Amino acid sequence: MFQGNGYFGIRAAAEEHQLNEKRDMFVSGTFDAFPNEVTELPNLPDLLNMEIKVDGQEFCLKDGKVRNYHKALNMRNGELIRKFDWIIDGKCINFKFARFISMRDKHLLVSKVEITSDNNNINIQILSGIDGQQSNSSTQHMIEGEKRLYEYRSRP
Repeated sequence: MFQGNGYFGIRAAAEEHQLNEKRDMFVSGTFDAFPNEVTELPNLPDLLNMEIKVDGQEFCLKDGKVRNYHKALNMRNGELIRKFDWIIDGKCINFKFARFISMRDKHLLVSKVEITSDNNNINIQILSGIDGQQSNSSTQHMIEGEKRLYEYRSRP
């Protein structure tokens, strides 16, 4: 799955990092090239980078049990929803992630996280930020150096 608005788009990857996962974000009209490589859309920094800890333990779907997993993209409003129950150490924790990319404001990405527990007091820590270490097939585009802006010229 992929979400986009014609200006930028993101792969529907999970908010928490998973091993060997592709986390792509592209902006139309941006290109980059390195010597001996094909010019390509650069994979931009990950805006949805999130680390979640529950009672001090890092959240990972591989740990514990997962029930009622549901992930869907609403084709009418573009909202991506992922929800599930995560059971670990006898606690049932309910997760709901929702996000969309605005068609009205081409620069707007909205993300919402809901974490609840039916019968336990839990301590939740969320560390979020922008991960600039994304790459295309191991090519790092966001490095220091001179970049140029080219004026768009329509073809005759």
